[in-house]
Amino acid sequence: MKTFLNLLGASVILWFVAGNAAGQGGQQLRYQPKAGELIYRKVQKMTQTQNIMNKDLKQEMSNTEVSVWSVGEADKQGNLEIRSATKLLVAKMNLEPVGDYSFDSRKDDNEKGSALGAALTPLYERMSTANLVYTISPQGKVLKIDGFKEVIGDAKDNPIAAQFAGGGSEEMAKLALGELVAQFSDKPVNPGGRWEVPFALNFDKFGAAKGKKTYTYEGEGKVGAHKTAKLSLNTEMAFDIDIDMGGAKVTGKMSITDSSGTIHFDPKRGVLVSLKYEYKISGNLNVSAGGMDIPVASEQVQQVTVELLDKLPK
Repeated sequence: MKTFLNLLGASVILWFVAGNAAGQGGQQLRYQPKAGELIYRKVQKMTQTQNIMNKDLKQEMSNTEVSVWSVGEADKQGNLEIRSATKLLVAKMNLEPVGDYSFDSRKDDNEKGSALGAALTPLYERMSTANLVYTISPQGKVLKIDGFKEVIGDAKDNPIAAQFAGGGSEEMAKLALGELVAQFSDKPVNPGGRWEVPFALNFDKFGAAKGKKTYTYEGEGKVGAHKTAKLSLNTEMAFDIDIDMGGAKVTGKMSITDSSGTIHFDPKRGVLVSLKYEYKISGNLNVSAGGMDIPVASEQVQQVTVELLDKLPK
């Protein structure tokens, strides 16, 4: 079972804005309109170990994305429309027993001859030039993602590509984006203030997930020359998996067993400066194929970093 959170290959970056609450103690955190462009680099790494019939198989993946965000004016409800354009996409993976694969959007000869190449190169080619539109509420709820299904195209019909595209599900895309968008407290917060955001989602052809995110406002921080406001994040999630891969059916339960995250944003400029997030996912799956039931024990570690860039890298 490949990672179910490494599904949104197009740019998925944060836009944080913090404003001081007038006449109230603490700081009120809200997404607010701010015209202009921001350049972000996101690096996501995954290592996974699966035990199948007493044999350990290891998978490693890394994705690097550079995207430009253009933020428009908020609507009457304060919801933001953010247009994201992917400028660079580099992917590398080693998936036992399938093999190695790499993609670099700066090249025009990415391989298509292998099983992985035939499935993933067409998908990554579309992702590397993706233009998506995110609608996010003032408190950080992901309301809509436009353009995702068009980018995914017919990838959902390929069993391999479908795992990297969330089955073409917009709900899965929202979950992936939600990993990188904080949902703020209803009230102003002081250092040490905590709030929880529960969630429950159903995914077409993948299963269902439920859990909660716990945020803590740590107070002032610093990244380089930036004075920041600092948040920490812990996520709890249980995922019921039900995937039909065409010839094989995967069922089971996975859950986040450990997580930690740190978010820095510049309250004066109203932008994200950096994000670091790591979590471990463990569980037991069953693969039904060819009249056999094969148990699979899986453990996966995800690492995500996001940083604000001054200019596009060469």
